[in-house]
Formats: sequence, C-alpha cells, structure tokens
Amino acid sequence: LAQDAAARTGIYVDPEENQLSLLNRLYERGILDGKVSQLFHSIRKAGNAAVHQPQQATQRPARRTGLRTPRPHPHRPQCRPQSSTHQKNKGWIQMNTTTAIDDSIVMWGIHAGRTGDAHGLFLNVGTIAVGFLSAGPVAHLPASRDAFKEHVAQKYTDKKPGAIPNIAGQIFRFIHVMKPNDLVVYPSKTDKQVHIGRITGKYEYTTTGEPGYPHRRAVEWLKHVPRTRFTQGALYEIGSALSLFQVKNYADEFRAVVDGTTYVATADPTSDDETVAAVAEEIEQATSDFILKQLAKELKGHPFAQFVGELLEKMGYRTRVAPPGPDGGVDIVAHRDELGFEPPIIKVQVKSTTGSVGDPETSALYGKVAHGEFGLMVTLGTFTKPAVAFADTKANLRLIDGEEIVRLVLNHYEALDSRYKGVIPLKQVYVPQAIEDSLDEN
Repeated sequence: LAQDAAARTGIYVDPEENQLSLLNRLYERGILDGKVSQLFHSIRKAGNAAVHQPQQATQRPARRTGLRTPRPHPHRPQCRPQSSTHQKNKGWIQMNTTTAIDDSIVMWGIHAGRTGDAHGLFLNVGTIAVGFLSAGPVAHLPASRDAFKEHVAQKYTDKKPGAIPNIAGQIFRFIHVMKPNDLVVYPSKTDKQVHIGRITGKYEYTTTGEPGYPHRRAVEWLKHVPRTRFTQGALYEIGSALSLFQVKNYADEFRAVVDGTTYVATADPTSDDETVAAVAEEIEQATSDFILKQLAKELKGHPFAQFVGELLEKMGYRTRVAPPGPDGGVDIVAHRDELGFEPPIIKVQVKSTTGSVGDPETSALYGKVAHGEFGLMVTLGTFTKPAVAFADTKANLRLIDGEEIVRLVLNHYEALDSRYKGVIPLKQVYVPQAIEDSLDEN
C-alpha cells in the first residue's frame, strides 16, 4: 500500500529502501498524514498476518484511507511480490516502485514572459498560459490554422505579415494540439529552476489574476529541478524564443527527471557535458544566419556594395565605390594610399544574391584585373565548383562567400558605422566552449 501511494504521486522508491523509511518520506512530504502513516506502520508490523490474510488485514484500513486494494492474482500466492506491471493509465505506466513516462506523450516548453510576468500564475495557481491578449477569445473559431491566421491578422494590424503565422500558430497549438496528460517544461527566469508538470485541464479563456495571459490550461507540477541538473543542449532547447514550443531533441532528459531515474548524459555532474560544443555551434550558426538574412533584406543591390566598402575601410583600405548604375564590372576599387596609385590595387565586384555565383561572373571580373592588380569577388551566397576551380588557378583572385562575410563582420563589428549596426544589431555574449577544445587551443 505504501508503494502504491508512492507510485500514485511519482515518488521514487529505491528497491533496497525499507518500508519504514518509505513511510517516513511520504509523511514528511505531506502525502500521508500522521494517522495514516501510523496505520500503514501497524500493517507493516503485522507481518505474515497481513500477508496471508490480505482481505481481512488490509482491505478495511485501505477503505478508511481511500486507497485501492489490489485484487489478488488468481494464479499467484498472496505472499509472492508483484513484478513490475505494464498497466497504462492515460499514457502513464504504473510500476510497483516508480512511475515511468510513456515516450509517446508530447512534451511542451513554455515561457512566462520576457521578465517572468506570469511566474506566479504558473506556480501559485497551477496554470500555464500564453499571452496574445489582443487576439481575444478564440475558442469559437474553426479548428484550422487558416482560420486562426485570418483572425490574428484582423486583430494585429500593426504586426508585420511574417509575424502573423507565428502568433496564430502558437495559439492554435495551445488550444487544439496540446492535450491533457501532455508534459510541460517551464524554465523560470525568476527562481532559476526548471519546473516540469502534466497538463490536467482543457483550454479556457479568462483574464482573472493575470489579465495579460488569458489563454490558459490547468497543470499539475511534478518536479522542480535546478537548471544545473540538465545538459547545455537541453537548456538551449527550452530557451526557445517562442512562448510555446515542442521539446523533442532532449525530451528524454526531462522524462528521466519525472521518472525518478538518471539520464545517462547527466549521471555524473562532474563529467564533461558533451552537448556544449553542439550548443555553441548552434548559437554561432543562428548568428550567421541572422547576419546574412539582414544583409540580404536591408542592403539589396548597390547598398551592399557600400557596406562592403565600409568593411574594407575598417580593414585598413581606402575605397572608391562606383555610383548606382552600370559600373563596367567593378563595384569598388580599394587601395592603401590616399591617391590610389600605390599597389596593391584591388578591384571588387559585389553580389547581394544569396544564390550561387558561377564561373562566368568570376572570369568576367578577372578580365578587368590588370597586371599587378588583384581581383576580389564578394557574395552573400556561395560559389559554384567551376568558379572555385578557376580562382584556385589565379594567385591574384580571391573569392569571399557569405560565411567569410560573417567572419569579417564579427571581427570588425565594433568599428562599423552605427547605421550598419542598426541593420545587424548584435550584442557580445560569452558562449560555453567544450573543455577539451579550449585545452587543445592552449
């Protein structure tokens, strides 16, 4: 009965733990009150009498406490211990000592606002919620994403078109995709804990208590764990910029916490976190993608040539950028001296496209390069293999693709003009680095 009570509440039971210790833990956590604990203790002390006469010794006390008395197996002696069962109760697999989570259960991540505005609503009321107050009540809408997009577009007239599917998608998932018994992970900025719970209620719309978060569902919090318990990869995944998102890549780590088991990657807190390098790479890739998208969107055509000229100047060159219109195949001329007579003279052609630049373009630029001069082709995209092969045969021709542009931007970002910092707003942060990598570099 004590193990049954522990399993119902998700308390982990060590197979070697004696029942008295288990009863004390259940009492200390408020799961059993003093009288019930004493009653269980008396049953334990009854020993064989309670084992051989379960219907008389335990059924009546169980009724008093509201606990279920398991029916005896028709082909098994009463004194034989029950093996782990595989009964599934709405996705939760009930074991004789622990409660394991079915891998098929969807796991969600959710935030309580940029500054944790809904933290109290989440933990004190037992409710998760998303904001989007301007959307108003939406339960009456047809259960289709298009209907939600149309509704959100009417309510958020000040938003850019690209933001509408984002808002509509989060509200739609919260109402129609999220289900009772799903798991939810809430990384709190307020107490620096990761709270893991189980959805217990249907969707409702109310502005009571915290009017800024009207779209709500009831939740039962199961675990409250320090952030340091998880790998860097898991923390990065639940740090999504979205208010509501699905946890997939590192869901097993969070399930292990609820199960009361140890996840392999976090078994030894003193061991190296193998996900650090992956997280650092993802952050760097996200930054690179952002820079290239902003340049392609905001500096299309001639403005990108002016930006490349600015970048070359921060590298120590003096530049002359051709005016808009036909340029004869050369967008920028760069040189070291003030007058532009001393070598090296660099002739630059710029492509603001994010596609591939081929051999014809690189060959055309090289045709403009005189003896003693250098050619430089710059693009936000990539170069085809023939273009790269052609450049490899020319000692005075250099190709710079989007990846190289990002590296140069990061190296000279602080020196860039404020107008370009406005186009690609970045802030300096420290990213974790794998210990082995940092040792190798030293």
